[in-house]
Amino acid sequence: MELLCIQSQEHPQLPQAELRAVMECENLEADVDVICEGLVILKNIPSDKIDEYYAVLTKRLGYTHEVHEIITKSSTDTLDEDISAIDWPDYISETFAVRVKRFHSEIDTVATERKIGSLILENHDDIKVRLRDPHSLVRIVTFENDVYVAIEKIKLNKKHFQDSKPHKRPFFYPGSMSPKLARCMVNLSRVKEGQLLLDPFCGTGGILIEAGLIGCKVVGSDIYWKMKNGTAINLDYYGITDYRTFNLDVRELKMYEKVAAVVTDPPYGLTTIVKRFGNENSAPAQFGSDGAFSRLSKGFMGKEWDGSGIEYNVDTWKKCYEILKNGGYLLAFGGTRTYHKIASAIEEAGFEIRDCIMWIYGSGFPKSMNISKGLEAREKYGKANTRTKRVVEQSCEGE
Repeated sequence: MELLCIQSQEHPQLPQAELRAVMECENLEADVDVICEGLVILKNIPSDKIDEYYAVLTKRLGYTHEVHEIITKSSTDTLDEDISAIDWPDYISETFAVRVKRFHSEIDTVATERKIGSLILENHDDIKVRLRDPHSLVRIVTFENDVYVAIEKIKLNKKHFQDSKPHKRPFFYPGSMSPKLARCMVNLSRVKEGQLLLDPFCGTGGILIEAGLIGCKVVGSDIYWKMKNGTAINLDYYGITDYRTFNLDVRELKMYEKVAAVVTDPPYGLTTIVKRFGNENSAPAQFGSDGAFSRLSKGFMGKEWDGSGIEYNVDTWKKCYEILKNGGYLLAFGGTRTYHKIASAIEEAGFEIRDCIMWIYGSGFPKSMNISKGLEAREKYGKANTRTKRVVEQSCEGE
């Protein structure tokens, strides 16, 4: 049997990596067929395991939007005949809706939905169409000329990731991680339900919330009591009870049970100006007591914890190594300019660096320059600035 996964296309690798990690830690044996970015088929699933696999995937995955059981594979040429051949009462109870999803296909989604709906109703009087909140959802996925006909048995709760955004929690602090990314990181750590996960820089508890919601026991520590207390408030709000939080430096943390995974978002140490103006014996900050240097000397966003250097301290990661079970994973975030320092400290602590996933994105509007006109302006006027290039452009238009 087969399951069809419609994945997020926010990142080219994370959704597939998350899916494979969950399959590995939950011992889900299936062949993974990547049809294209955003569409993955799990093949050769034992028939007696299909419901178990379905339940695990819909409970855990963050960057997968939908999971469906495939009824049949068809084509754009034979779709009508294949739809009519299916005994739909075996899959549909009372009411249904048909929804089409396209990947590299020019099929008319609205017309196809109406056509398939009418074909299903032709020989079945005991089922009806209901577009809003149907009992059953028939999902048609097209890729080029291939058509996958599937049924949704368990709805993946995408609404959770909207409702649990950082600013919607009882305790909020700027710079918190999105719940979808936090869930993905927890899954990449390969931690299982009932196992213990540690976040040594827990902040507002975003990572611990997602780990707790999939059934993990969680432990968090933070050097600021405000954060430790806020984490507890947020965990209680989401009904997570099997947790412990500590207000201390992770290097002082004593655990009586080793953890299965460490997932954390430590300070990034992005401010180099801390070294110039943030030390005890440094010269006074310029531009007054509230000047630019004064603010920056306190760390990222004016926060002193960002300039402490704890994220580069090998002892920080040695403590994580000591309390992590053999074979366990550590996942740590880093800033674009300083991740290499964190990676070096982690490796020096005894860890083996497996992978580095980078989130690459564009920022700002790209500027361009007409090289030929720039050279002509430099030749005529000795420089190629906005004014001289405009003169060249006007003279070209006049010609």
